[in-house]
Amino acid sequence: MAYVIIDDPNGGSTSTVRCGTNNSALQDYSVVSGGYGNTANSRYGIIAGGYSNQTTGCMATISGGRRNSASGCYSNIGGGIENKTIGILSVVSGGIDNTAIGGTSNIAGGTYNTTNGNVSTIGGGCKNTAFGNCTTIGGGYQNISTQIFSSVFGGCKNSASGKYSFVGGGGSNTASSYNTTVSGGYSNTSSGYYSTIGGGSQNLSRGEFSFIGGGKNNTACDSLSVVAGGQFNTATCECTIVGGGELNTVDSIYSAILGGYNNTSIANFSLVGGGCNNANLGAGSFVGGGCSNSAISNISVIAGGARNQNFGTYASILGGLCNKTYSDGSVVVGGQFNTAIGFNSNISGGYGNTVSGYCSAIVGGNQNLVLGDCSMIFSSNSTLVADRSVILGGQNISGVTDDTVYVPYLNIQNVTTGTSISNLGIDSSGNVIFGQDLTGSTALYEVGTGVDSVQKIGNGADAIGNFSVISGGINNTTSASYTFVGGGVGNTASGKYSTVSGGYINTSSNYYSFIGGGGQNTAMGNSSLVVGGGANKAIGDYSFIGGGANNESNCFSVIGGGGQNTSSGCYSFVGCGVYNTSSGLYSAISGGYCNTSSGYNSTVSGGYCNTSSGNYSVISGGFCNTSLTNSFVGGGLQNTALGDNSTISGGRFNTASGCYSTIIGGRANTANCLNSFIGGGDNNKLNGCVSNISGGLCNTVLGDYSFIGGGSGNTVNSCLSMIFSKDSILTGDRSVILGGQNITGTTNDTVYATCLTVSDNIGVGIEVPQYPLHILGATSQLTYDPTGGGGRLNVSGSTFIPRLDVQISPYLTTPGAGASFGMRAWSDVTYPLYGAVGDTFLRASNESNGLNLMNANGTGTEDYIRLYAGKNANVTSDLHIQGSGSTKGYIGINTETPTERLHVNGNVLVNSAFSASTISMVTSFTPSSSADTTGTPGTLAWDNTYLYYKTGTGWLRLGGSAF
Repeated sequence: MAYVIIDDPNGGSTSTVRCGTNNSALQDYSVVSGGYGNTANSRYGIIAGGYSNQTTGCMATISGGRRNSASGCYSNIGGGIENKTIGILSVVSGGIDNTAIGGTSNIAGGTYNTTNGNVSTIGGGCKNTAFGNCTTIGGGYQNISTQIFSSVFGGCKNSASGKYSFVGGGGSNTASSYNTTVSGGYSNTSSGYYSTIGGGSQNLSRGEFSFIGGGKNNTACDSLSVVAGGQFNTATCECTIVGGGELNTVDSIYSAILGGYNNTSIANFSLVGGGCNNANLGAGSFVGGGCSNSAISNISVIAGGARNQNFGTYASILGGLCNKTYSDGSVVVGGQFNTAIGFNSNISGGYGNTVSGYCSAIVGGNQNLVLGDCSMIFSSNSTLVADRSVILGGQNISGVTDDTVYVPYLNIQNVTTGTSISNLGIDSSGNVIFGQDLTGSTALYEVGTGVDSVQKIGNGADAIGNFSVISGGINNTTSASYTFVGGGVGNTASGKYSTVSGGYINTSSNYYSFIGGGGQNTAMGNSSLVVGGGANKAIGDYSFIGGGANNESNCFSVIGGGGQNTSSGCYSFVGCGVYNTSSGLYSAISGGYCNTSSGYNSTVSGGYCNTSSGNYSVISGGFCNTSLTNSFVGGGLQNTALGDNSTISGGRFNTASGCYSTIIGGRANTANCLNSFIGGGDNNKLNGCVSNISGGLCNTVLGDYSFIGGGSGNTVNSCLSMIFSKDSILTGDRSVILGGQNITGTTNDTVYATCLTVSDNIGVGIEVPQYPLHILGATSQLTYDPTGGGGRLNVSGSTFIPRLDVQISPYLTTPGAGASFGMRAWSDVTYPLYGAVGDTFLRASNESNGLNLMNANGTGTEDYIRLYAGKNANVTSDLHIQGSGSTKGYIGINTETPTERLHVNGNVLVNSAFSASTISMVTSFTPSSSADTTGTPGTLAWDNTYLYYKTGTGWLRLGGSAF
């Protein structure tokens, strides 16, 4: 098509308007190529098209869009709505209400973004702010980069406030110091120089060069500290490491905890490998694993087990339960409740043994005590006070003589030939003496098959293991060393140091395993324990079953009771109930029926057929509920929390699949996106990020950051929008529907309301409105004050022509037209046709058909029209048009009681011809002479004798007579 090139007659030198309507090129070499209402008000400024765009910066360019403003020199706006470029060489490519303030700053798109720093960049998103020089925000929502070279690539409400800091994404993350990094996750803070957080949530890395890989609520406090993952872990000192797990704390330099639960390492150079509730208190100490172990002295070691305590320097506990070492070089290999007190003392195993003499030892057995130095016991319930003495076998032996070996029986299988020097015998103290005849009596116990084993006579028992004991019962078997069966029927203690106290057909098959009673129970794990019940299986090491029937526990797991429960995950727990399965590491089920807790640190408190399968997931109760990673279900029926950190408090058939999504209650509600929230109601659906439905029926939100307060059948398809209505649809961004029903809102930045009643002030563009209606622009404002002089609508401004406009649209072939009432600003140079600066005007456009000033006829009213110039309305008007009576329509000048069509109270000057049927001069005047200076040529006067008229040479008079 051909272009019409028109030099703008009102513009600058060689300015050009190519086409369009109401466009202006006001400065030298400025160009408007097309569009409507555009103003190029800068030298070399260019506007290609669009609507109401304005350039004020030298060589600024606007390619299109609506209400854009380019005030920075060499700045550029590609398009969009209400975008602004203020800084030199700044660029806004598009979007809505973006502002590029910094020099050479760039905004690619999005909404409400701001670049304050020089050479700063925002790729898109909403309400992002790049404050610092050379900062970058890729996109997302409400992200902030404040220091030089800081960056936020995306996510929501992230802040990069340190120099060279970086946030990759996620939500509410903060990189606040020099060269800090948060790659993602939620609510993480990296505040130490060169510190890094890989992901997770609510982690804090505040030491220099500190690192957190992920997890939740972890803290790396000092320089070079590391937390790889897990939750609630803390590395507080320089060069400390927490590998993972939960609630672990490293509180001294060069110390580490590799994993587990609630472990503590507070001494320099100490190490905890894993387990739970372990503590390293001595420098250079080591706890390999297990549960509730404490290495208290320097260079002490606990390899594993449970509730062991090492108080000795260079002392070691390799395993077992509740063992203690107190002196330098002391060792407990294993067993339970053993105590090594003497220097370089040793306990190999057994139960309840104590060594207090130095260089003494207890090989095994039960409840033995060594008080002498360099002495040894291999017995049960025996005490050795003497030095350099030994008790071998038997039980309840007391050794008080130094350099003596005590044995209960001496059985020599192979005897060599030789000459006897004397018969041997035993005195009343048990010492071997020269022989004499002795008689015996019937015994209750006999020697078993194993070495130094003892069994009840006549019960069909078989004490096969060395140093094993069967105290009573029928058909019991001890098949391993240091085993014990107290009574019952058909019990078997086949693990070394294992015990079966009673019951029937129980089997204790591993080291230090224990069964208290019941029937058909099995303790298969090392140090496993079954208190009672029936058909229970403690399979894992250090596992525990309190009672019930057909329960099964794995390593370090606990089942309190109930039936058919399974605790298969390490450190897992089932309190009671039936058919519950706790299979995740550190998982727990308190009770209920047929519940499953399979995720790491997952929990089900009770209820029926609930499944907590995600890490750190929780279900408090209810029926057939499901929770995944970090999610929570309080109760209700068939609710599913699928998203990371999602929550469902109750209700039924609800699904929270978005990360950090929440459903409080209701029925069949679905929250699918990040940070979405549903309060309740029925069949509500959220597919927008950071959106909210408070309640109601069948409401749907598809846009991000949008809200439905309630009602039914409402749909929000747009961003940053809100509905309080029924069966309404909103597609305009940043818009609101308040009340009513069947409303369709399609326009951006609009409030739809059938009836609006507001008890407080309404502000637009101002956070604290001063009037019931207060609209604030960049250089103007509109207010309504109902108390000011009985009510006042005020339009005020400091530039151009602040005014009230009324317009009509074109119709068929007739053009649009309008009228304005306003004032010309003191600083205005753009609108000289509206009068002098400071003038008030009432103007109809050139397309307007006419301008009518009317006062309609009333009853009991005067209906006049009056004009006052330079005065107030409490004096006589300058122009009066009569509105009532027989003189209606009469015009009075300087009188408000005209008696003729034109009534002038005062002199009249006519510079040209004057025609009238009658002329009435009310006041008489008599010139003093022809030379009287009163009046000008053409002035008329009269008295009762003459008619006077003044000429260029003076006054003349005409005589008259009656007729």
